[in-house]
Amino acid sequence: MSGAGGHGLLLDGPELLGGGGGGGGGGEILGTGPTSGLPQSGRDRNCGYNPITGRPGFSRDPAGRKGNLRPGVGGLGYYHAPRDGGRRQHQGLDISAVPGDAVYAFAAGTVLSISGSPSSKMGYGLMVTIDHGNGYISRYAHLSGIIPGLKKGDVISQGSKVGFVGQSGNARKLPRSEAHLHFEIRKNGETLDPEHFLNSPCPPDFTGV
Repeated sequence: MSGAGGHGLLLDGPELLGGGGGGGGGGEILGTGPTSGLPQSGRDRNCGYNPITGRPGFSRDPAGRKGNLRPGVGGLGYYHAPRDGGRRQHQGLDISAVPGDAVYAFAAGTVLSISGSPSSKMGYGLMVTIDHGNGYISRYAHLSGIIPGLKKGDVISQGSKVGFVGQSGNARKLPRSEAHLHFEIRKNGETLDPEHFLNSPCPPDFTGV
C-alpha cells in the first residue's frame, strides 16, 4: 500500500479486496461532499448527484468541461456509444475530469467492492462499486486511489467522497485531456443509462437517496 500524492490510497488488488483489515464491517462516511445545504428541490429534480461535481445535473456539452461528457478521442463516452467498429457498445458514461479530482457517490448506499489496481493496464482499473438496494449498483472506474479507510461494507451518504480520478485500466492509453470517470449504473446485472439518473427523478423502486 502506498500514498497517492495526497489524493488517497493506492492499493493493489489483494489489499483492496481484503478491505484494509476491516472485514465486512461498516462505518459511516458523512459530510465529505460539497452538497451541504443543497435545496431539497434540487434533489427532487435529479435522482442522484454528478459523481464529479458532487451536485445535481449532467450535460454533454460543452464536452471536456469538468463534469460533462469527455471529448471522445479514443472512443465516444456516452452510454451505448459504438466501440471497436460497432462490435460492442459502451456500457457506461465517461465524465470529464482532471486526474486527482475527487469522485463522489451519486447516491447513498453500501460499498459492495473495491477492485482492481491503479497500475492496471486493462479493463476498469481501480474501481469502487456501491450497492443501492433493490438490485441497483453504481460503479466508479479508472480511479487513481480511494479515500483513506474506505472498505467493503461501509455505509455512505449521497455526495460522500469515494475516490480520485485517474487513468487506470484501459484509460491509460488516452491523453491527459481525455481523463475521465467511467460511471455505470446497473440493475440486477443489466446496464442502465446513467444520464437518466443524473438528469431525471429516481425510478419508484430506487431508494438510494
